[in-house]
Amino acid sequence: MTDPDWQKTLEGWVRHHADAVFAYLFRMTGSASVAEDLAQEVFLTALQKGGQIREPERVRGWLYTVARNAYLASRRAAKTAPVVTLTEPGELPEETDRASHLDFDEERLQQALAELPPDYRVVLMMFYFEELSYREIADQLHLPLGTVMSRLSRAKSQLKSKLLGAAVIAPSVPE
Repeated sequence: MTDPDWQKTLEGWVRHHADAVFAYLFRMTGSASVAEDLAQEVFLTALQKGGQIREPERVRGWLYTVARNAYLASRRAAKTAPVVTLTEPGELPEETDRASHLDFDEERLQQALAELPPDYRVVLMMFYFEELSYREIADQLHLPLGTVMSRLSRAKSQLKSKLLGAAVIAPSVPE
């Protein structure tokens, strides 16, 4: 682990992919603190097993796979142990340079994703974030292709109805 080339490689992965991995996990979990914890697990795994990667251009996909596996493992563990979520005392929302309507849309999207059943959310994230094909998703989750297709279809339908149902139409005010 003290190889300077390996250290530079890993630092590059963190620098280039940490935000994307965190965003992916945040969309999966709906919680910044859980996403941070899982992202740390992802890069710990990268430290331990990243040297096995033969195709450096596929690192991002590999990190997404590790992130998804970490998320699924945390879901399995959560089923066996009760979880109590506490608000961290100094946690304040960060200010952003983005327009407030974009933040609102992202918030609605995150909430809608969090409301999806985990099986639907995972397939949706693999398809859109990891950009995997139906076959690749089926192979990685050990599911029939038809199951992947129906879950993705249902996930998109539910997500659309949640987002459209949450849309608020502002009343028109005469000037």
